[in-house]
Amino acid sequence: TFTRKDDGTYKLTVKECVTDIPKGEFSTRADTASDITVSPILQRLAASSGKPIRSVLTEIELSSNLKTIGQFAFLRNRSVTGDLAIPKNVVTIGDAAFLHLGSSNRGGLGPVDSASSQLPTITFAPGSKLTAIGISAFRDSGSRQPLILPDSLETIGDRAFQYFSMPPSPLVIPEGVQKIGNEAFQGASGITGVTIRSTNLTKDAAAPRLGTNLFGRTSDTTRESTITTIKLPRAVYESYLRSDLDAIFGSEITTSPNGYQDLNGTPHS
Repeated sequence: TFTRKDDGTYKLTVKECVTDIPKGEFSTRADTASDITVSPILQRLAASSGKPIRSVLTEIELSSNLKTIGQFAFLRNRSVTGDLAIPKNVVTIGDAAFLHLGSSNRGGLGPVDSASSQLPTITFAPGSKLTAIGISAFRDSGSRQPLILPDSLETIGDRAFQYFSMPPSPLVIPEGVQKIGNEAFQGASGITGVTIRSTNLTKDAAAPRLGTNLFGRTSDTTRESTITTIKLPRAVYESYLRSDLDAIFGSEITTSPNGYQDLNGTPHS
């Protein structure tokens, strides 16, 4: 259901009977390589409101019975500013599902004030069953609240939160996480420290569990990492060589005197 607001934009309410949002259902951009077309529904709304298609949606309310959010489902809906609550029954969020969500004021990779009213609030419902966040799922998006990942999470895809913006706060990787992809949080704004609680992330050469440059800087100097401390299980820390850690977390972190600490706060050089 689409409800037209006074400013001509729309709120989308996904009804309770819906359990799956298909691939590209509300995408504002076509991608022939991925067999994605521009959403016909959003095209009609844009035509009737006279607004650019990327500015049509400003609020999204998802069904509590939703289980799957498909690839590119809400790709480039840049004007979403309302609360986005991921329901507890969602198990997977597909690749690029929320890429560029609420990023109309950002112009690409530049920094953004995470307290801005032009950003949505992204939260995961209590009791979340979410296990997988896909590649670039929240890339170049942001939230007015700190990012709190659900305890059920097992996989964080490549670049899942790359260039993500949030208020200054620590980030906690839950105990159940088994894999974090390349550049998962690269260039993210607002992360002041990282605590990795999962013991599943010890080194495995056959199937790498930690990608490269997870939290490090980018070529954009305004997006340099502000993280100086990584807390993680000692068994995970000791399973990697120093060169591994540099590649995973970034040398700007490992040069900090107390850059690595175990979960009790004991530093390791």
